[in-house]
Amino acid sequence: MSNNFEENLDYINDVKKNNKLIIFVGAGVSMNSGLPSWRNLIQKFANDLDYDGNIDADMLKIPQFYFDSPKFKKKYYNKIKKEIKKTTKSNSIHSIIYKLAPKHIITTNYDQLIEKTQSIEVLTNKYHVVSEDKDFLNAKTDNLIIKMHGDIDNLDSIVLKEDDYLNFSQNKILIETYIKSLMVNHTFVFIGYSIADYNFKQIINWVDAMTSNYDRNREYRSKHFLVVDSSQRNYLLTQDYLKNKNIFLLPTDNIPSDYIEMNEQKCLDLKDGIGKELFNMLSYLYDYPTSLKEKIYRICVEILIQNRISIYDLLKKCELTPDYYFDFNALGFYKDSRTGSEKTEVIRKIFSMKDKKSKVIQQAFKKSGIKEIYLVDHNLKNHETIKLTNNKFRLSPMHALELENNYVEIFRKLDSNSLEEAYYQSIFAEFEEAHLILDMKIREFSTSENHVFELVLLKQNQSYLSKLSSFGKVKFLSGNDYRKVYDESKLERIGIDELNKIYYATPSNTIEQQEWLAKHNKIYTTSYSFYLGDYMKEFRKIQTSAYNYYFYIKDNHLMLDWFHDPKAFLSIYMKAMLITYSEKERLDFPSYIYAPPVFDNYVLNLIDINILVKYSNIKTLKDYFNEYKIDMIQIEKNIPIYAFMRNLAVAFDEYPTRLIQEYFHKSMYILSKIKISKYTINRIIPQIIIFIEKQESGFSHELLNEFKLLIEAHSKQITKENKLKVIDFLFTESVLDEMVKYNKLYVINHICFKFIDILKEARIDTIKKETYYRKNIELYRCTEFLFDDNFKQEFLKLVISKLDMLNTYEMLILAEGILKKVIDFNEIVVGRLMLNINTSINSTTKTYPDWEKEAAERLCILYMNDFPVDEKELMNYSKYYPNIKLVLDPTNFDFKNIDVNNILFKEAMNNELYRKDMILIGGSVIKEKLGTLNQKNKLNEALQKLYFKYFYEL
Repeated sequence: MSNNFEENLDYINDVKKNNKLIIFVGAGVSMNSGLPSWRNLIQKFANDLDYDGNIDADMLKIPQFYFDSPKFKKKYYNKIKKEIKKTTKSNSIHSIIYKLAPKHIITTNYDQLIEKTQSIEVLTNKYHVVSEDKDFLNAKTDNLIIKMHGDIDNLDSIVLKEDDYLNFSQNKILIETYIKSLMVNHTFVFIGYSIADYNFKQIINWVDAMTSNYDRNREYRSKHFLVVDSSQRNYLLTQDYLKNKNIFLLPTDNIPSDYIEMNEQKCLDLKDGIGKELFNMLSYLYDYPTSLKEKIYRICVEILIQNRISIYDLLKKCELTPDYYFDFNALGFYKDSRTGSEKTEVIRKIFSMKDKKSKVIQQAFKKSGIKEIYLVDHNLKNHETIKLTNNKFRLSPMHALELENNYVEIFRKLDSNSLEEAYYQSIFAEFEEAHLILDMKIREFSTSENHVFELVLLKQNQSYLSKLSSFGKVKFLSGNDYRKVYDESKLERIGIDELNKIYYATPSNTIEQQEWLAKHNKIYTTSYSFYLGDYMKEFRKIQTSAYNYYFYIKDNHLMLDWFHDPKAFLSIYMKAMLITYSEKERLDFPSYIYAPPVFDNYVLNLIDINILVKYSNIKTLKDYFNEYKIDMIQIEKNIPIYAFMRNLAVAFDEYPTRLIQEYFHKSMYILSKIKISKYTINRIIPQIIIFIEKQESGFSHELLNEFKLLIEAHSKQITKENKLKVIDFLFTESVLDEMVKYNKLYVINHICFKFIDILKEARIDTIKKETYYRKNIELYRCTEFLFDDNFKQEFLKLVISKLDMLNTYEMLILAEGILKKVIDFNEIVVGRLMLNINTSINSTTKTYPDWEKEAAERLCILYMNDFPVDEKELMNYSKYYPNIKLVLDPTNFDFKNIDVNNILFKEAMNNELYRKDMILIGGSVIKEKLGTLNQKNKLNEALQKLYFKYFYEL
């Protein structure tokens, strides 16, 4: 079966759906009921006339001679009636015409076999017969049987002799005009005509003349078709001739032989072989595609060119709508009567049989990521499973390596000058190399050998690279560029819609996902009555959409890794995963009345880890975890965490690009949020240290922040040997310089605090040396818990001697030293702090953090602890920092505005004198605030102790 034949059938099928199909019936149809062909009818006239000329050349003149002859003129109409109005019946061709349900039926036949066919359309008067112009006036339906050459019961309407044809335009003005108008935007299928038929030739000249008046470009005209036997003489020449008039041949020998065999019993009334061929063609048009399977098969054959098929694209083109997504790789179809068991049975056969066509269909669905097909009862309780593959994910060899970040091995195995090589070159910023490969492949591209999908893919990637690099040889693809690619290729565009959608990143890509996310978020985060049903249904939709997009761009090698587009699209799935770890806010109802349902956390797989690491940015990632208050997430067992990190480090040695740095950065953050075995974490830490050491100044401080989180999360599992390695690394000159420069010394503070025991034992001398040598008070603050009082006094006195060089934050550290009585009270330090506070109060610009506010509150704490700080000066500050009034003037303090997390509140509560006044004056308000926070589980351990000790029984 040729591709052109199938394309023509597709075209007719679409026309039929749009109610623009017209069947044009010739004498060949009536012949199968025993009536003569047009030539045989003319032969009857020629025999009476003893005509010895060329009948084929004088088909119109012979009946004209007969009519003009005094001898035969009176017999003319009786002759026609005798030959045409025989006792005969409609045949199976007439019946199948009605089954096709054309908009109109047009015929050049005079007989009444069409309108007397035993069909429901005839019995219900669906079609109105028009054989003269006046018949249009009586039409009571929108569907017509137009007998353009007249009807046997109205002999004056017959068109046969030459004068009839010459006067046709005058005698049948409405009929001719109406038929010509239909030619413009309807499709005619001619049956029962030979290529040499005069009537057919007249009509095709109408087609050519009429449509050319509307559109000179033949491509946009309505197409018309002639059913023929390809064995006819001059078939190929005629084919080209008719094609120029936008009429295409439907050769009957293209009908599958098995279909013809299946149809044998349906046309036993037809004795003529040509008649059977006509019936089979119309029947094939009616059944086309002959089955759901046939249609899906044709689509799958075409779409298999893609490395990865979009499941949405495939389902849309196959006109299959799953009733349920059981998982990202499992489709569910209902098998009960409410959705049509016949369709379900076809699906069962398609996915369970092993014939050639079924295997092609199954391969296409496997390429779209589908692992299983479920045939389910409407209540989802019982289902039949058809397994297509045992693989959870369909991974190419290179993609499998990439999931573990094994880029070095990828480049060893890549086929030279392949699109795959160009893709991985682009990941490592080798844009010029990638461009050269794409240029070469486009130059070598041949539409006769390749699919248009590949050409669009190459050009689309060219456009991406042009945006990324200074390589300005290629312009971005516009809509016109796409159209040009399509037109030049002259191939079907299956799969191009998905590429186009991704290229233009239309908002519609995510609107539906956002709706699913809103429902999913409500289920997991909102307290309400018990949720009945499948609480992961929306999540599965989001996951299916995300995986479809992720695998599509990865396996088809779309060079989007440097762009924001995939980050934006996949962010919805990232949120959906993390939402499953959020805590449901509980309503304030007694537990025996209400208990919100507890839903399972989603366990992340290696694909999910890759999406989080490679298609987010570190700030967004942290925002998600903070938004949903997530401490830890779960991952599947046997994920090769060490290989994942080691391969990134090795790849950076070979290809030191920003993407690898970012991947490593985000990977460390993810590692701080999952459980890792002691063996694994201790193998990873040396790799991380080596990786950070290789970074240029300006980036390692960012990595160290995530390294700190990783250490804090897994400190109990880290061996003494690795702890020492970490400390030795942190206290190198380069690292300390970086931390000081970017104000990140708190990172060292947190790590040192986790390793306090090992530090006191092994590295305290080194830390003392670095701290004293740098005279950096913030570094001292980070490590002061390691030092004895003698060192602290010596260091702080050294710093006081350089007081003029200190900022407010550094002087705050001195104030804490005074409070802890590590150094003596120093009026100069207090005076400088007050000077800085006054300067800030009088300034129109404010800074963040507000260290002056912190300084005012610390001076108030010194006052509370009986240090000689001026009370009047502090009262002046209370105008700007209201919390000070909480301590100095609680009677006039508005306790409704109290911040229980403020340091002054905590210090006052720990001071018996101030605590009594606070409880006496504002105890009920404080109790309410602490109680609300306690219900929401937002009180830390210290505040919980205060609440239950002093306020719970108030």
